Amino acid sequence: MPLYRNNATIGGYQQVTGFANGEASPAAQNLVAWTYDPSLAVNVIELTGGTVYLTKLHITRTVNVTKLYWWMAVAGSGTTAGQNFGGLYGSDGTRLVTADADATVTASAGLQTLTIASTALTAGTFVWGAVVFNATARPTVAYGAGAAGAATSLNVGLTAATYRYATAGTSQTALPASITPASNSASLLAGPWMAVGT
Repeated sequence: MPLYRNNATIGGYQQVTGFANGEASPAAQNLVAWTYDPSLAVNVIELTGGTVYLTKLHITRTVNVTKLYWWMAVAGSGTTAGQNFGGLYGSDGTRLVTADADATVTASAGLQTLTIASTALTAGTFVWGAVVFNATARPTVAYGAGAAGAATSLNVGLTAATYRYATAGTSQTALPASITPASNSASLLAGPWMAVGT
């Protein structure tokens, strides 16, 4: 196969199973998709109780996922039972899956793995990883950038319905059955870092 020195254009989603230009891909670490390389999640923040946080995940292959991951830097405390959840939303705002995350609130710091019902995802689409926590002290999670003006900068060029990082409701005790993507609010942080796997 010949190699060309000219520019190339990729119009859709590209699946990389190893390393692209020396950069790790999700597949190189046995994951389906992630927010970004976890080594870029250099900040931490305690999430606001009852707020639904959304993090965009691009799906490059058709697959069933059963795991949702996030990175907790500091455990929470005083869990409100039955009011902590992780899950996925489709690009149309339909909740695809949700699972009880009470046990993760006070778990040891580090990678959190939430088992979810097997959920079919289609190549060339995106989903939002979602979490909502209610506790006296919410988990402190890892994220990338976040500073004054970040809400605009992190989602530059996108509409509310396609934001990479957003919130979708406050005072929530569960992940709603559906959200209205066009009503998403831009988040002030690039995260929380999340990933999905099989």
